[in-house]
Amino acid sequence: MRKLTDNEQIEMLYKLESVFNAEPRTYWFPLAEKKIEQAVLVLPTWITFCESVKEDGDILDLTIENINKILKEMDETFYDAGEMIDGIQEVDTFTGGYESYHWNKDFTWIVYVSHESTISFCGDALIEKVKKFCNLDKERFIKVSLKDNIFCNGLFHGGVANEEAVHELVKAAKF
Repeated sequence: MRKLTDNEQIEMLYKLESVFNAEPRTYWFPLAEKKIEQAVLVLPTWITFCESVKEDGDILDLTIENINKILKEMDETFYDAGEMIDGIQEVDTFTGGYESYHWNKDFTWIVYVSHESTISFCGDALIEKVKKFCNLDKERFIKVSLKDNIFCNGLFHGGVANEEAVHELVKAAKF
C-alpha cells in the first residue's frame, strides 16, 4: 500500500471527475445528476456482502472476498479513496468500506460503496465479470431490485422500487 503524492492525487481527482463524474470526498450518484456514459451496475449491499442472505432461495454471493477476486482478475493494483481514508492510496485489496471508491490506473472501471447500502460497479468489462460471477441476468436483477425499497431510495433520493426506477437500473447496466 502506498499513499500517492499530492501531485499524483490532484491528477487522479481530476481524471476521476472527468471520466466518472466522481469526487471521493463526496457521495456519488452515477444514475442521477450528470449521467456518465459507461455502464453502471448498482446492487444493494445486503444481498452482496452477506454470504448467507437468500432472496427466494437465491444467493448472490458477491462478498468482499469475491469482489477482490474479480478485481484482481482485472488489475493487480488499483486505487482506494473515501471518507475513512487519508488521501488516495495504491492498494491491492478491496475493503468494501462505506463511502469508498476503488478504481484502476487506466480509469476503465470504478467501484463505489455508499452509506445508502448500495455498491456501484462502473465499466463494461467489470460489469460483465460481475454479471457472469453472479449468474445475474435481467430477470434476476429485476426481481431483486423490485423487492428493495430502501435500495431504490438510496439511488433516487426518496424514490421507491417501482417499474420506472428498475427500468432505469436495467438500462444503466446494459442488460
